[in-house]
Amino acid sequence: MLECPGCGGNITFHIESQLMFCKYCDSYYEPYAIHKEVDAESVEYYETKVFSCPQCGGEILGNHNEAATFCTYCGSSTILSERISKEECPDYIIPFKKTKEDCKEAYRKAMKKAIFVPKEYKSEEFIDGFRGIYMPYWNYEFKLDGKVHLTAKEDIHQEEYTLRNIFHVKGELDDTFQGDAYDASLNFYDDISMGLAPFDFHSHKPFTPSFLSGFYAECADVSKEVYLGEAMELAQEATMHKITTSEELKSFKLVGLAEGEVPFQTTLVKAAKTLYPVWFMSYRNGDKVAYAAVNGQTGKVAADMPVDKKKYVGYSMLLAIPLFLILNMLFTFTPMQITTLCAVCLLVSLVLYASELHEIYLKEQFISDKAQMYKNQRYLEYESAFDGNPVFEFLKDSLYKVLEIVAASISVILSVLVYLIPFLPILNWLLWGILIAGTLACTIYALGQIEKLDYRASFHTSMFNIVVMFGVLMTVLIRPEAEIWYYGASVLMLVLVVLNFNEILNNYNYLAMRKMPQFRKKG
Repeated sequence: MLECPGCGGNITFHIESQLMFCKYCDSYYEPYAIHKEVDAESVEYYETKVFSCPQCGGEILGNHNEAATFCTYCGSSTILSERISKEECPDYIIPFKKTKEDCKEAYRKAMKKAIFVPKEYKSEEFIDGFRGIYMPYWNYEFKLDGKVHLTAKEDIHQEEYTLRNIFHVKGELDDTFQGDAYDASLNFYDDISMGLAPFDFHSHKPFTPSFLSGFYAECADVSKEVYLGEAMELAQEATMHKITTSEELKSFKLVGLAEGEVPFQTTLVKAAKTLYPVWFMSYRNGDKVAYAAVNGQTGKVAADMPVDKKKYVGYSMLLAIPLFLILNMLFTFTPMQITTLCAVCLLVSLVLYASELHEIYLKEQFISDKAQMYKNQRYLEYESAFDGNPVFEFLKDSLYKVLEIVAASISVILSVLVYLIPFLPILNWLLWGILIAGTLACTIYALGQIEKLDYRASFHTSMFNIVVMFGVLMTVLIRPEAEIWYYGASVLMLVLVVLNFNEILNNYNYLAMRKMPQFRKKG
């Protein structure tokens, strides 16, 4: 709480004017002109309140002038306990540029496209729950210098020969790289923070506690070493790109450098602790919470968006009517073709189901959040076990993309084969071979993933897929004269498709929501 020098009332940071404002006497002041006596004792620390949630244990700093009755992290409406604490001053701060109304408008615009989110996501009462929070980031500054020795080649193609010129390039490098930011809060997930990027670091200001008045703030609890290697690689890549695209070298190809090798020295000058402005809101459902965040500088939105099953089913039913009419007018399917088409749908649903289980595994291992991996002591184990293994790297980078491509293309390819079955009987065997092999592979993969997950995914659904598929295959091989066998098999597979998609939605909502940060504690 900061006092107005004119009337003694409480003053807060005014976003529109970028000044401190007193609503009691309508006075404006420069943020750097306002100081608390306890803050003036040391430039390294400032005094603030720490609000703690009694339900989840979440803590935020707050020089706020309103009663804190809402926990940002767990979504509970509760009275937060408070205490006075001295906190280390950050180096820089980017003040809020977007007001709460700007934030709410940007969020409403983003939610217009999200037709399946729960109704609470679009209610005005919920949207009014955005809180202005300064989130901590690490900003790394590197010096890149030294004598550079490069080898470049130039190929000149003629009609009958190619002339290759080799050049030895020498020079002095003196460059700096600054501005790349990394989330320094364990409670602020990396995917949300990256979704809000970029912030314009060059509009930062030296930190003073005055900017916090009227807002909350998070503490930096991630070591600067966590992202140091990643930041250094980015600085080196950017510098190498600058060199290779320079006017003198852009027409040449550099040779003799191994992958990742740099011909200069890289030195960390400073890891600056910076506070970035974020409008933050949480949606709670049981012991899970979904976060929505808006960049307080640019207005960019990043949000977890779970699916409301009732909405999904309703829209699906509406979509099914015109699809049925279109297919009924354009195509005529035999019972055998209907059965095969249902088998294609079943395999596609199983591919999506298996791919989501892979994503859940990555989430539970915190592989996409380096800070959480360090916290859980999994990062070093993960690197030592798999780093440098080409087979693992290929699978890690390619598996999910391959599964998505298969899910997107398999229905098109197999549907064409379905239509050609009466004309080319050999395709019938080829198609069912693909369907059985795909179902077996996806089921084995899904069962293997389920065994490794903390999340209890449905086991029976995976087993039913392969049982039903083999049962249908027997029907196809026996080729009964009665069409009721084909229609019965088709109905059975479509029921299983519905069950699969129910599990897909459950898995998606698990991926879209998170355990509250404090609920990850053991004991």
